[in-house]
Amino acid sequence: METVRKRQPEFDYAKTFAIFFMVIIHVIEEMSTVNTEVLPTGAWNNLVQFFAGPMAAPVFIFAMGIGMVYSRHQEPVELFRRGVRLFLVAFALNIVRDVIPRLLVCAISGTTPEWHEFRYQLFCVEVLHFAGLAFMLTALLKKLRVPVWGLIPIGIVMQIVGNTLTETCAPEGVAEILLSYIYKAGDLSYFPLMNWYLSLAVGMVAGTLIKKYNDRMDRVYRSAFWIALSLQSGFMLSCSHYGIDKRLFYSICEDVFYRQMFFHFLYNTIIIVIELSVFHYINKKCGRIYPFVGFCGKNLTTIYVVQWIIIGWLTSFQDYLNLHPGLEMSVVLGILIALLSILITKLLPRIKW
Repeated sequence: METVRKRQPEFDYAKTFAIFFMVIIHVIEEMSTVNTEVLPTGAWNNLVQFFAGPMAAPVFIFAMGIGMVYSRHQEPVELFRRGVRLFLVAFALNIVRDVIPRLLVCAISGTTPEWHEFRYQLFCVEVLHFAGLAFMLTALLKKLRVPVWGLIPIGIVMQIVGNTLTETCAPEGVAEILLSYIYKAGDLSYFPLMNWYLSLAVGMVAGTLIKKYNDRMDRVYRSAFWIALSLQSGFMLSCSHYGIDKRLFYSICEDVFYRQMFFHFLYNTIIIVIELSVFHYINKKCGRIYPFVGFCGKNLTTIYVVQWIIIGWLTSFQDYLNLHPGLEMSVVLGILIALLSILITKLLPRIKW
């Protein structure tokens, strides 16, 4: 029981929940007939995009910060090496999930790959790219003896600078490719370092507090739940009062979610705190399902890689398979791919990323 407690099971529940909606939204973005260029309409579409918004990628990044605090390998050189390893894995994933199957499709169809499409497939900036750069940056900041609380103002400044650069600096060619890893310089950049580092920094601070108050987590989560729920209510009422469309905080329309401004961060963090508080009490009542949840939490990176490979190959050959799902079928297909990815991960030897 001590091992389970050390892992903080509520984070494993949140990550497992996020896996399914992450896969569903990937299917919707990559394969479906759903129009993702407009704000979602209808209760079902809004519900899916909400669960796939603050409860997916932000949870992974927040939990990444928690993991850094709990890791036995916290020396700057160890963090930096892991960052390099993750960054290289991210490049390899782009090649395996997109470049190879698309080249194979071109060979079968007798067509020539277009540079713009090839460029996107090879240099698309995903969560693993961010993770690699975030580990390397954190290693540097630890080497400079920046305290964990100091990461939050650094993250805020990074986000402000990143969004300012997005509005004022639109590079082209090689410069766009390189800068897309740092800020949202173009269509390649989904998880640029500057826009998302704040979420990881807050995760590290949260991890530090959880370790400190580990024996009082029931009280902490009870208080956190009601505070976060109050803040969320105020946030939503303010949006209604000032005419701000709440869908802008979770919708994938025009990639606004991936740009991550400070209000996105606040919204995501409030939702994550509510979610973790709920899962904390679910674990106390439904501890029997933790072995499955714990496996998913421990093997999140492997599951992430496997699901992207499956989706990448299906997307490349979807015309041959006549596979063009609508919203409902995308949800079903996403759940099946998530379960298949977990099963494949179960059959693989444990991979340390």
